[in-house]
Amino acid sequence: MALVKITFDGSSVSSKQDADINYHLTGLKADGVIRGLGGELAVSASNNYITFKSGYVQIYGRRLYVEEGSQVYISLDSTKNGYVIIQINLSNNTATLTKVESASFPTLTQQNLHNNGTIYQMAIAKYSKTTTSLTLDSTFKPNYIETPLSVASSGYQDAVKYVDNRYGFYAKKNYGTSNKCTIYLYEDEYNTYNSTIFFVKLSVGILVAIPENGSSGMSNVTVDYVYGGANHTLVLGVSSSEKALIFTCNTTSHYVKKVYAYR
Repeated sequence: MALVKITFDGSSVSSKQDADINYHLTGLKADGVIRGLGGELAVSASNNYITFKSGYVQIYGRRLYVEEGSQVYISLDSTKNGYVIIQINLSNNTATLTKVESASFPTLTQQNLHNNGTIYQMAIAKYSKTTTSLTLDSTFKPNYIETPLSVASSGYQDAVKYVDNRYGFYAKKNYGTSNKCTIYLYEDEYNTYNSTIFFVKLSVGILVAIPENGSSGMSNVTVDYVYGGANHTLVLGVSSSEKALIFTCNTTSHYVKKVYAYR
């Protein structure tokens, strides 16, 4: 056993070594059209041919280039459903652009080439045919391998959304004129209500703060406030069955106009 030099002058690198690294560097995706290169295998059909724009494909780290205008002929000899596929066969070191079809859409052979598999069929188009017509499924899209920048941007957006959903600000309006107000919450809002600071704007123009952890369980929380030289109270209750917050002013002429929530 010894070290094997890969990125060194004069090194001999196997396709398996290259494929393993490519596979891991692109997020362990089994297959995909590489975004941003060529025409990304855009597909069209005419005169019984399915034709592709150029593009690069990776299957378990093994990369192929599909030339502009590559075609597969579909014989209108029966009514069938099928896929145009790129097939890799490591047993005989071949890669082919071909089709598979049957009465119902066929099951593709997709062995793990990273772990001793030898055959993998990647669908790049989906079609149905009769004896008189060929129809592409326009809703079918192959898998894609995104650029690192796109993956990073998507991860960032997911993180921002996650934080906003659990810790961000939201506001709820109430246009009623009753001193009792029920505000229904989304699932993520309800799950974090007991770690939320509420600021409740009342119809008389003042803002009442309900501190974090004040709204726990089903027990009522009472907050005192002063208006017009008189003492008043705002009561917050929680309905677990309805996933709702219930605000009640002891003064019937005061009602909740808006609730600001900071998680």
